Amino acid sequence: MDTESEPAVRIPVRIHPDGNVTLLYEDKSLAELFTAGIGELTVPVIHLRDRRWHDLFNYPIRRTIADTDFILYYKIRVADAAAFLKIDRGLRDFCFGIPEDSPHGGDIFAQIVLREPLQIAAYGTKSARLLPCSCWLPCLKRDAISLNQAGTFLSEVFEPTRQSHTVNVFRDIYLAREGEEMIALDVERKKAEAAAEKFVKENLDNLDFLSERPAIVQLSLFPWLAEDGV
Repeated sequence: MDTESEPAVRIPVRIHPDGNVTLLYEDKSLAELFTAGIGELTVPVIHLRDRRWHDLFNYPIRRTIADTDFILYYKIRVADAAAFLKIDRGLRDFCFGIPEDSPHGGDIFAQIVLREPLQIAAYGTKSARLLPCSCWLPCLKRDAISLNQAGTFLSEVFEPTRQSHTVNVFRDIYLAREGEEMIALDVERKKAEAAAEKFVKENLDNLDFLSERPAIVQLSLFPWLAEDGV
């Protein structure tokens, strides 16, 4: 589930051995709080009846996004042609994007060369993450130990007026395979998470996962997914 950018509410609940779920306080029914929806439960491992549930929902699915020497691109927003021309010519030669005579703003892209294969890992229903991957920045003639660091280095040089040079690699870094359109790494993140979730669904074994005593857990209900009949 992609829940990072959506509002959510965390509700302390109690799950009883018979599967009934109530509000932690006074065993109040959740039906009194909302109608229906899709959410997540955070359950202490000690309350799982079978350890395989933990293993299933944390099973790592890894895949290689790109091999060594593959070129990725960091996206830089440029206000207009004048702003583009203010960038050092030696740096501009390593970028592509809006033409120098464009009267409008646009995006330019700086190269990032992988020093090793870039892999992504998803763990069951958790958010996917990129594994550490060293890379080379041709325009800066320097190495970076990760794509996060590479993006920060490039932002500091190309976007000096930003208050923070922390980057979101899934949103700000792109790849373009031969014969395909350029896509953000976020597309690969969603693919990895979908594959991990599919693995979980295909390997469910209908195991009871709570101990005999009620478990104190945390429930997150994501309201944008709420709909009658779920």
